[in-house]
Amino acid sequence: MGTKVSRNNVISCFPLRWLSYERSFWRISSVDSPLGLPCCPRMAPDGRTDNTDCQLVLQRYNFEKGSVKVHVRCQGFNQRRNSEGKLGSFPTKTLRLMYTLQFDGPFRIITNLGSRVILPASYTEWLKNCPDLDHQALVHDQYFAAYPGMDGQRVVTDPRKILINVTKTKLNNQSSQCGLFHEHLTEALEDTWTDYDEWHTVDWSQHAVRFVGRMSASVFVGPELARDPKWQELILTSSMNTFMGIRSLRALPAFLRPLVHWFLPELRKCRQQIHLARTMLQPIFDRRGYGQSQSIEPGKTEKFEDTIQWLEETAAGRPYDAAAAQIAFAISAMHTTSELLKQSLLDICMHPDLIPVLRDEAQKAIEESGWTTAGVFKMQLLDSAVKETQRLKPGLLVNLERKALQDVILPNGMTIPRGTNVAVDASIMWDPAVYPDPFSYDAYRFLRLRKSGNTAAALASTSPEHIAFGIGKPICPGRFFASNEVKIALAKILLTYDVRIPEGITPRIVEMGFEMLSDPDAKLEVRKRKG
Repeated sequence: MGTKVSRNNVISCFPLRWLSYERSFWRISSVDSPLGLPCCPRMAPDGRTDNTDCQLVLQRYNFEKGSVKVHVRCQGFNQRRNSEGKLGSFPTKTLRLMYTLQFDGPFRIITNLGSRVILPASYTEWLKNCPDLDHQALVHDQYFAAYPGMDGQRVVTDPRKILINVTKTKLNNQSSQCGLFHEHLTEALEDTWTDYDEWHTVDWSQHAVRFVGRMSASVFVGPELARDPKWQELILTSSMNTFMGIRSLRALPAFLRPLVHWFLPELRKCRQQIHLARTMLQPIFDRRGYGQSQSIEPGKTEKFEDTIQWLEETAAGRPYDAAAAQIAFAISAMHTTSELLKQSLLDICMHPDLIPVLRDEAQKAIEESGWTTAGVFKMQLLDSAVKETQRLKPGLLVNLERKALQDVILPNGMTIPRGTNVAVDASIMWDPAVYPDPFSYDAYRFLRLRKSGNTAAALASTSPEHIAFGIGKPICPGRFFASNEVKIALAKILLTYDVRIPEGITPRIVEMGFEMLSDPDAKLEVRKRKG
């Protein structure tokens, strides 16, 4: 029988004031952060502590030999609200502290998502193969899939896995997608960045989301709706409202959520937008249903290369919510893919010597193979640059998030109780033993690994050393689709426009809980290239 994870034998992290009865502790006066950011109280010029930062406190217990607790006091943290705004980046700082201390054991941390046990990277292989730790159960709970308006999340966590199967079997295996991506991105660039050949400022943070939404919609719902401004606005705002609604629900005590969600503005908008999505999709369903029942040749039906058709085929007569599935596709694509696209171009612009090399590679690939899967495959330096961005700024500082379906014994003999949420620390992606000079951007890093025979060096590949797309059964099913989108967008932008970051501006990374987000205010200066 394993040891229960409890206050006495698990490394834990709680706000310090919750444990104020503890008497003896040692403050950490200085800890060098692996990312060059403060891990301890900042000191103001007059020597006083700047309480806007988190205060990290180390405490050693005698209950179990060698056990250590790390406490975090976050100025202004409100226990009742437990809001992301109040929580700030203390989970991030805690992970960095544990990494700096080279601590290699499980610990518990309080986040905006509640209590979570963080496992070291050495547990990755074990966790991905553990049948009693489930990703969908965690998503269902933490993204409120049972609430009206969160229909997209409910489809994602449907145990029949219709949407996931479409992604794995259809979405990643369409040779025509790259051409569609290029066609719709070209139209979007002409509409937003225009053909103006003088430097002008664009809102890169907003435009990246719209570009990804437009490219994705060309495959999700077909060209007709993809070009419809009303549909474009619907999928953009529904994605925003979904995430805002989730954050609003997380800020509430659990017992209030079943009542208050009916009155939250974001959730009300989500319910309205699901209804609007059904209204806009219904004419397409009607036309296709009529066409299939009245096919010219008996026994044959007209085929459409989009997810509307693939969902119908995969469901095979089983009931499913087609409108909610489209919202789910849009949310999945627009958030994570646009984040990767935004940061990748910012990183490239911060290393302008890369731009002519990437242009030459893309131009050669397109001349040889066109805007096809083969052409995109040949852009291997671009592939490496994007993977390096993803290594330095993954969407989350933890990955392989799971919920324990029953008591689970960890490799060290401890037992995590049923219902516990766990995740793996992603710090291995900044481990100097794995990646030399790990905190420097090196666009050629994965290209060198690829040429040396490393089969996991491609952007869409994963390994225990690079888990940004996950690993194991719940690995991101749309990673090939997303990789092609990002690479086509970057190649097209670099071939068509001169791009630079405005003088005096350094893009920032926003840390919120475990999330790492690209600069929400990111601007670029662009001009149409001549010739």
